[in-house]
Amino acid sequence: MRRIPLALTALLLMAALTSGTASATPRDLLPDLAQGAPTGIDVVLDTSTGADQFRLVFDSTIGNVGEGPLILTAKRKPGATTMTAHQVIRRSDGSTRVVRKAAGVLKYVQAADHQHWHLMGIDRYELWTGNASRRLRRDRKQGFCLGDRYQLTPGRRMKHQPKKPAYPGYCGREQPTLTKMVEGITVGWGDNYPANIEGQFIDITGIAPGRYLLVHRIRAGGLLEHYPYNNVSCAAIALNAPSGAGLPPTVTVSASSKPCDRTYEKWGMKIA
Repeated sequence: MRRIPLALTALLLMAALTSGTASATPRDLLPDLAQGAPTGIDVVLDTSTGADQFRLVFDSTIGNVGEGPLILTAKRKPGATTMTAHQVIRRSDGSTRVVRKAAGVLKYVQAADHQHWHLMGIDRYELWTGNASRRLRRDRKQGFCLGDRYQLTPGRRMKHQPKKPAYPGYCGREQPTLTKMVEGITVGWGDNYPANIEGQFIDITGIAPGRYLLVHRIRAGGLLEHYPYNNVSCAAIALNAPSGAGLPPTVTVSASSKPCDRTYEKWGMKIA
């Protein structure tokens, strides 16, 4: 019988053990938050503050196209008015781990059209000059209630998408006394915010007619995700002079996304 040299045997045994250890080690299934392009763009006149205000309104969306769900668990100490959120990562072996770094803060917000717990500052809306050299205005939206509001690809499931959404809730709606909660976005699902709800606008009063960029960008902060380069989306728009005194300007959306390239490059996005 042919003998295998002792040194070779040791090497083969080490390789087998290393391979077994590597395959047994679970890996993180990270979410991938993708910022949808601004839609439903319009300009409206608002007088609720007692003065004429021209508002650039729009719809916005955030979808999860990653390997795993975005899961946020939040809680607060007795007497505290805000909750601290931490991200929970699902792993390939079915286990989970909690990220030690805080993912954000939740605050109970009472607005005219809704009352619930908001995750503060995860998304931002901004108006930039047409060449992306300077930010002119930003939104004043207080926060967001993340959840599975619509399927990204109706009629078919994406890779890694489960059969059912896991987060259809509305973040403790009309429950200001909650001390803990869970919110998130399932793979293959998205969260949407229609135009002109609480904070879903940019005040453009005093902005001259011209070409501009409407930028929506996810501010992931402490969140871990698979691919950060789809966190920004943009629409090139033209603000046109109003047709009469006291009327809002009109807005035209460009069919070309080319003017947005400089904006994408500003945040390190890869331009195809």
